[in-house]
Amino acid sequence: MRKIKLFLRFGIIGALVFLIEAAILFALTHELHLEPRLSRCISFAPAVMSAWFLNRTFTFRSKKKTRWYKELMRYIIVNLGGLSSNFATYLFLLYWFEEARAYPVLALAGGSVAGMFLNFIASKRLVFTR
Repeated sequence: MRKIKLFLRFGIIGALVFLIEAAILFALTHELHLEPRLSRCISFAPAVMSAWFLNRTFTFRSKKKTRWYKELMRYIIVNLGGLSSNFATYLFLLYWFEEARAYPVLALAGGSVAGMFLNFIASKRLVFTR
């Protein structure tokens, strides 16, 4: 039961981070008219910082004595697999679907789901260990 609760908290944080990144991506693509791939590269940094902080604080409730910047770097490195599947799905959807090109947030949603499971396992086992 504890693993299910942990995954649900991770999913809630993921949804919140998705909204943060979606807002940034929308502003970059629709308001500033930047190209969707470039916009995604820009929106990623605040999203990953938010995800790490919120997961550290609420999902895994890290009480370790690890310095925050070391944990953040480990979080980024460990989650590269999820990031890779996330970005690959995003680019795939942009390439193949006109709707995704018109609304890159749709591609962002697909990428987020693709990376979520890998990131949960990696975060739980390699970053926020107790």
